[in-house]
Amino acid sequence: MALALARPHARLKRTAIALALISLTACQGRESPRRDTSASVPSTDTTQRAVAASVTAEGIDPLRVGMTVAQARAVLPGFDVSKEAMSGGCDYASGGGLPAGLGVMIEDGIVVRIEVDTSSIPTAEGARVGDSEAKVRSIYGSRLTASPNKYTDEPDLTVRSAAPADSTHEIIFETLKGKVIRYRAGKLPQVRYVEGCA
Repeated sequence: MALALARPHARLKRTAIALALISLTACQGRESPRRDTSASVPSTDTTQRAVAASVTAEGIDPLRVGMTVAQARAVLPGFDVSKEAMSGGCDYASGGGLPAGLGVMIEDGIVVRIEVDTSSIPTAEGARVGDSEAKVRSIYGSRLTASPNKYTDEPDLTVRSAAPADSTHEIIFETLKGKVIRYRAGKLPQVRYVEGCA
Protein backbone atom coordinates (compact mmCIF):
# COMPACT_ATOMS: atom_id res chain seq x y z
CA MET A 1 0.00 0.00 0.00
CA ALA A 2 2.77 2.41 0.95
CA LEU A 3 4.54 1.54 -2.33
CA ALA A 4 1.36 2.23 -4.36
CA LEU A 5 0.99 5.69 -2.77
CA ALA A 6 4.64 6.58 -3.41
CA ARG A 7 4.37 6.03 -7.16
CA PRO A 8 1.84 8.83 -7.87
CA HIS A 9 4.00 11.23 -5.81
CA ALA A 10 7.10 10.29 -7.80
CA ARG A 11 5.17 10.75 -11.08
CA LEU A 12 3.86 14.14 -9.95
CA LYS A 13 7.35 15.21 -8.97
CA ARG A 14 8.79 14.17 -12.38
CA THR A 15 5.91 15.92 -14.19
CA ALA A 16 6.48 19.12 -12.19
CA ILE A 17 10.20 19.04 -13.00
CA ALA A 18 9.50 18.43 -16.69
CA LEU A 19 7.02 21.33 -16.82
CA ALA A 20 9.53 23.63 -15.09
CA LEU A 21 12.23 22.70 -17.63
CA ILE A 22 9.86 23.26 -20.58
CA SER A 23 8.83 26.64 -19.16
CA LEU A 24 12.47 27.69 -18.59
CA THR A 25 13.46 26.67 -22.13
CA ALA A 26 10.55 28.62 -23.60
CA CYS A 27 11.52 31.76 -21.64
CA GLN A 28 15.14 31.56 -22.77
CA GLY A 29 14.10 31.20 -26.40
CA ARG A 30 12.11 34.42 -26.24
CA GLU A 31 14.18 37.58 -26.18
CA SER A 32 12.73 40.40 -24.16
CA PRO A 33 12.32 43.57 -26.22
CA ARG A 34 15.30 45.93 -25.96
CA ARG A 35 14.68 49.31 -24.46
CA ASP A 36 16.08 52.39 -26.15
CA THR A 37 18.10 53.93 -23.34
CA SER A 38 19.93 56.46 -25.45
CA ALA A 39 17.77 59.32 -24.17
CA SER A 40 18.31 58.47 -20.51
CA VAL A 41 22.08 57.90 -20.62
CA PRO A 42 24.13 61.03 -19.96
CA SER A 43 26.01 62.18 -23.06
CA THR A 44 29.68 61.29 -23.27
CA ASP A 45 30.12 63.29 -26.46
CA THR A 46 33.70 64.61 -26.57
CA THR A 47 32.52 67.99 -27.81
CA GLN A 48 30.79 68.45 -24.45
CA ARG A 49 34.06 67.69 -22.65
CA ALA A 50 35.83 70.42 -24.61
CA VAL A 51 33.24 72.98 -23.54
CA ALA A 52 33.61 72.04 -19.88
CA ALA A 53 37.39 71.73 -19.80
CA SER A 54 40.08 74.13 -18.71
CA VAL A 55 43.24 75.14 -20.53
CA THR A 56 46.81 74.13 -19.73
CA ALA A 57 49.99 74.98 -21.62
CA GLU A 58 49.49 71.63 -23.38
CA GLY A 59 45.92 72.24 -24.63
CA ILE A 60 42.27 71.86 -23.66
CA ASP A 61 40.89 68.41 -22.96
CA PRO A 62 40.36 66.43 -25.17
CA LEU A 63 42.35 68.54 -27.67
CA ARG A 64 46.10 68.47 -27.07
CA VAL A 65 48.85 70.57 -28.61
CA GLY A 66 50.90 68.29 -30.87
CA MET A 67 47.94 66.24 -32.13
CA THR A 68 47.59 65.71 -35.84
CA VAL A 69 44.36 66.87 -37.48
CA ALA A 70 43.36 63.20 -37.83
CA GLN A 71 43.80 62.69 -34.07
CA ALA A 72 41.81 65.87 -33.38
CA ARG A 73 38.99 64.63 -35.62
CA ALA A 74 38.95 61.33 -33.72
CA VAL A 75 38.16 63.13 -30.43
CA LEU A 76 36.08 65.96 -31.95
CA PRO A 77 34.03 64.70 -34.91
CA GLY A 78 33.44 67.50 -37.40
CA PHE A 79 36.76 69.22 -36.60
CA ASP A 80 37.78 70.90 -39.84
CA VAL A 81 40.76 72.83 -41.22
CA SER A 82 41.71 74.41 -44.53
CA LYS A 83 44.01 72.77 -47.10
CA GLU A 84 46.55 75.52 -46.42
CA ALA A 85 46.86 74.47 -42.75
CA MET A 86 47.43 70.87 -43.82
CA SER A 87 50.24 71.61 -46.26
CA GLY A 88 52.78 73.83 -44.54
CA GLY A 89 50.55 76.85 -43.87
CA CYS A 90 48.79 78.17 -40.79
CA ASP A 91 45.04 78.55 -40.20
CA TYR A 92 42.34 78.11 -37.57
CA ALA A 93 40.12 75.07 -37.13
CA SER A 94 36.34 75.16 -37.20
CA GLY A 95 33.51 72.78 -36.35
CA GLY A 96 33.86 69.87 -33.97
CA GLY A 97 31.73 71.60 -31.35
CA LEU A 98 34.43 74.14 -30.50
CA PRO A 99 32.88 76.63 -28.07
CA ALA A 100 32.58 80.35 -28.82
CA GLY A 101 35.67 82.22 -27.73
CA LEU A 102 38.05 79.32 -28.36
CA GLY A 103 40.44 79.33 -31.33
CA VAL A 104 42.58 76.38 -32.39
CA MET A 105 45.64 77.17 -34.50
CA ILE A 106 46.80 74.49 -36.93
CA GLU A 107 50.17 74.63 -38.63
CA ASP A 108 51.28 72.02 -41.16
CA GLY A 109 48.53 69.63 -40.04
CA ILE A 110 49.37 69.85 -36.31
CA VAL A 111 47.48 71.50 -33.41
CA VAL A 112 50.00 74.09 -32.17
CA ARG A 113 48.07 76.66 -30.13
CA ILE A 114 44.82 77.31 -28.24
CA GLU A 115 43.46 80.89 -28.05
CA VAL A 116 40.84 82.11 -25.58
CA ASP A 117 39.01 85.46 -25.58
CA THR A 118 36.09 84.63 -23.27
CA SER A 119 35.83 84.55 -19.49
CA SER A 120 33.91 81.25 -19.66
CA ILE A 121 37.05 79.18 -20.37
CA PRO A 122 39.56 79.33 -17.49
CA THR A 123 43.02 77.87 -17.21
CA ALA A 124 43.49 74.77 -15.06
CA GLU A 125 44.67 77.04 -12.24
CA GLY A 126 41.60 79.28 -12.53
CA ALA A 127 42.92 82.35 -14.38
CA ARG A 128 40.55 83.79 -16.98
CA VAL A 129 39.83 86.70 -19.29
CA GLY A 130 38.78 89.70 -17.17
CA ASP A 131 41.07 88.85 -14.24
CA SER A 132 43.42 91.52 -12.96
CA GLU A 133 47.12 91.34 -13.73
CA ALA A 134 47.71 91.12 -9.97
CA LYS A 135 45.48 88.04 -9.69
CA VAL A 136 47.28 86.23 -12.52
CA ARG A 137 50.63 87.06 -10.91
CA SER A 138 49.41 85.68 -7.58
CA ILE A 139 48.12 82.46 -9.21
CA TYR A 140 51.35 81.63 -11.06
CA GLY A 141 54.04 83.16 -8.85
CA SER A 142 57.58 82.29 -9.93
CA ARG A 143 56.37 80.50 -13.10
CA LEU A 144 55.42 83.89 -14.56
CA THR A 145 57.53 86.50 -16.35
CA ALA A 146 56.34 89.81 -17.86
CA SER A 147 57.36 91.56 -21.07
CA PRO A 148 55.85 94.51 -22.97
CA ASN A 149 53.29 93.73 -25.69
CA LYS A 150 54.53 94.60 -29.19
CA TYR A 151 51.63 96.97 -29.89
CA THR A 152 50.37 98.30 -26.56
CA ASP A 153 53.45 98.26 -24.30
CA GLU A 154 51.14 96.77 -21.66
CA PRO A 155 52.55 93.62 -20.07
CA ASP A 156 52.19 90.19 -21.61
CA LEU A 157 52.36 87.66 -18.77
CA THR A 158 54.13 84.48 -19.84
CA VAL A 159 53.67 81.34 -17.76
CA ARG A 160 55.84 78.31 -18.34
CA SER A 161 54.41 74.78 -18.23
CA ALA A 162 53.67 73.23 -14.84
CA ALA A 163 55.96 70.33 -15.77
CA PRO A 164 59.45 71.41 -14.62
CA ALA A 165 61.25 69.61 -17.48
CA ASP A 166 58.98 71.16 -20.15
CA SER A 167 60.52 74.26 -21.72
CA THR A 168 58.52 74.15 -24.96
CA HIS A 169 54.95 74.97 -23.79
CA GLU A 170 53.65 78.27 -22.38
CA ILE A 171 50.53 80.27 -21.60
CA ILE A 172 50.65 83.95 -22.54
CA PHE A 173 48.11 86.42 -21.07
CA GLU A 174 47.64 89.72 -22.92
CA THR A 175 46.61 92.59 -20.67
CA LEU A 176 45.13 96.04 -21.16
CA LYS A 177 44.63 98.58 -18.36
CA GLY A 178 45.59 96.00 -15.78
CA LYS A 179 43.19 93.24 -16.92
CA VAL A 180 43.53 90.10 -19.05
CA ILE A 181 41.86 90.64 -22.44
CA ARG A 182 42.80 87.28 -24.00
CA TYR A 183 45.27 84.45 -23.58
CA ARG A 184 46.88 81.71 -25.62
CA ALA A 185 48.52 78.40 -24.81
CA GLY A 186 50.70 76.11 -26.85
CA LYS A 187 54.14 75.23 -28.02
CA LEU A 188 57.08 77.34 -29.10
CA PRO A 189 57.46 79.16 -31.40
CA GLN A 190 53.76 79.33 -32.37
CA VAL A 191 52.50 80.36 -28.92
CA ARG A 192 54.59 83.52 -29.27
CA TYR A 193 53.27 84.57 -32.71
CA VAL A 194 51.91 88.03 -31.89
CA GLU A 195 49.72 88.23 -35.02
CA GLY A 196 48.51 84.63 -34.89
CA CYS A 197 48.48 83.14 -38.40
CA ALA A 198 48.81 86.57 -40.07
